Amino acid sequence: MKKWILIFCFLSNLAIGQSYFAGASYKMSIPLLSFKEHISPISFVGAEVDFRYFKTDWFSFGLNLGWSSFYEHIPMDTYYWDNNAITAEQWNYLYQSDFHFQLHFYIPTQILIKPYFGIKFGASFVQDYKKVGDLTFNKHGWGFGYTPEIGFLFHLPKPDGLAFFLSGGFNQAFYKNNHYNSLTNVNIKFGIAYSGQYRKATKERLEKAKSESK
Repeated sequence: MKKWILIFCFLSNLAIGQSYFAGASYKMSIPLLSFKEHISPISFVGAEVDFRYFKTDWFSFGLNLGWSSFYEHIPMDTYYWDNNAITAEQWNYLYQSDFHFQLHFYIPTQILIKPYFGIKFGASFVQDYKKVGDLTFNKHGWGFGYTPEIGFLFHLPKPDGLAFFLSGGFNQAFYKNNHYNSLTNVNIKFGIAYSGQYRKATKERLEKAKSESK
């Protein structure tokens, strides 16, 4: 956790410039397809750190770091491996860390809410643990992952540069083992960001409103 806090503080300092965005968000994930057969409960433990550079008012690119934790307890089941079998209480754990590049496009509006859509893609590191009775099986590795998403930015009038954002995305990591063909889930995240881009936009809106009132 300390590492994530340091990364966010570093990116926040960069966001002081008018073209930078640094944000942190809480994330929940809903397993789908073959991954849901391995772990079906919704994950309420997840977070992301966002860093974006605005090339123009309607386009940004940057980096995204994400982490999710999935867990399921199975009271009793039979597990088969290497011509062996055991019937016992089971626990499935999976941790997914994403290291992605991201591209976003923003729809211009005259209000404080700005819709956007984009895609994130890059490497996903997976740690998969299965405990069956007193036995523990684990596997970890890397795979390619991507996440198309849509969302909304909510600019706050004050303090300058502060914004909330809400988004939903479809995440898939191409990593497979005996339990699933890929890690597939839908995620929803809510976060807070600081951006010089919004500080500039808020200032321009206030100046325009002031001039129109004269």
